[in-house]
Amino acid sequence: MNISACSPDHLSKAASPSGWGILGMLVSTILRFMRILFPSSFRYTLAMQQVTLQLPDELSAYLTASGQNLSRAALEAIALEAYRERKVSAGQLRRLLGYRTRMQVHALLKDHGVYLHYDLADLEHDRQAGDSLPLQTA
Repeated sequence: MNISACSPDHLSKAASPSGWGILGMLVSTILRFMRILFPSSFRYTLAMQQVTLQLPDELSAYLTASGQNLSRAALEAIALEAYRERKVSAGQLRRLLGYRTRMQVHALLKDHGVYLHYDLADLEHDRQAGDSLPLQTA
């Protein structure tokens, strides 16, 4: 079974103690701990595709100029471009990159000069949410 091509659901079923005995219990325990330790990123780490890129040295140097790992920098660049093209939402971007809060995503977008997608429907939703909050008196 190729783990990188499986979903976590398939792994959970394959790792059931009744299916694999002691090995199954061990894998099941590891998966539970991974979900606890890495709740936001666990969903995507096991289902990632591996891609090999041949990058010119100049581009590699640019991507790692801040001291960041080249694989992580490439993942962020691709994910940011998908967000810029509206192929993924801010929530999906947060999960893909393993961030815990949307503020982390907003900071990443700001650092890379990418505007937050916020339209009139979002404004109306926020306005209604604000209107439903109880007023606090001083």
